[in-house]
Amino acid sequence: MKGKFRIYLILILLIGTLADSGCSDNDGGSSSAVEGYSGRVLTSNDFAADSSLVARNEDLLVVALNPPSAADQIPKSPEGSSVSIPYYSDTTYTYSVCWEEGGGSAHYASLIDAYGNEVFSIHTGECIDRVVDKGNYVIKFYHDGTSASTTIFLEPIGTSTSDSSTVIDQKISSDGVEMDPSQYEALIRTKSCPGCNLMDANLVRMKLPDANLTNANLSHASMNGSDFQNANLTGANLFGSSLRETTLTGADATNANMNWADLNLADLSQATLAKAMLQGSNMTGATMTGTVLTEASLQAAVFSRANLSQANLNGARLSKTGFTGANLSSATWVDGRTCAEGSIGTCN
Repeated sequence: MKGKFRIYLILILLIGTLADSGCSDNDGGSSSAVEGYSGRVLTSNDFAADSSLVARNEDLLVVALNPPSAADQIPKSPEGSSVSIPYYSDTTYTYSVCWEEGGGSAHYASLIDAYGNEVFSIHTGECIDRVVDKGNYVIKFYHDGTSASTTIFLEPIGTSTSDSSTVIDQKISSDGVEMDPSQYEALIRTKSCPGCNLMDANLVRMKLPDANLTNANLSHASMNGSDFQNANLTGANLFGSSLRETTLTGADATNANMNWADLNLADLSQATLAKAMLQGSNMTGATMTGTVLTEASLQAAVFSRANLSQANLNGARLSKTGFTGANLSSATWVDGRTCAEGSIGTCN
């Protein structure tokens, strides 16, 4: 099997694999934040509170990384600028990892085996391929000591099969560039900010219909209850953003990165999300009548009780995708067939 991942140094670290390990250990840690996802969601606080906690193949981790002077480093480290996460690999994997340069940081990470030997280390701007045997390890993340507090994100985005061993492809980016206040003001004033950096922006209950946010960075932005009707979000980065009860009717989010976004009760009717990435995203109770999801990546996404009637999912990629209670009446399924009227939870 081959598990695909993306890693970001932005706000949080999620680490895991979508490989079927047969392990369903839900002892300790936070309960899963993604319905239909079998692994745990673990944070730095979980590890600080329970020294026996061990990350496993299907876990999602959230780990903050602070400079040496930070007093609130969690878990505590003798070096003060690193975080160590116990990790158990249930089988042999080949890790293929690339860490994209971004923000000028020099953070790095190492995998240490049970004997204290370094299996591999990776810095920003590097790519590596390493075999990781079954066993216990420590994943150690090091702050470069010069930049501000940051966070690391490793995102599982799918699996495939190889003949001999599990291959884990990982893509790392380390942007970490803060939102530009002037660009935020420009968006509010003109409703147009293509390519702007609005990471972490507070856009709650904003009235921004027809906004032009092409290729904008809205990762981890708070957009709950806002009006983005007919907005242009083509190619935008909405990774981890909160869009609960947000109006996106008629919006164009073609090729947008909406992985791990929270779209609970959002209205996406007649919106276009063709080739968008929605892995791990939460569409519980969302209105998606007539929504175009052709060739979208929907692995581990949740559509519980969503209204997908007449939606187009042709060519969409599904894996551990949850449709419990979803209305699929007259929807176009991933294989091109039309779901029968009254299809609930499955395409009949």
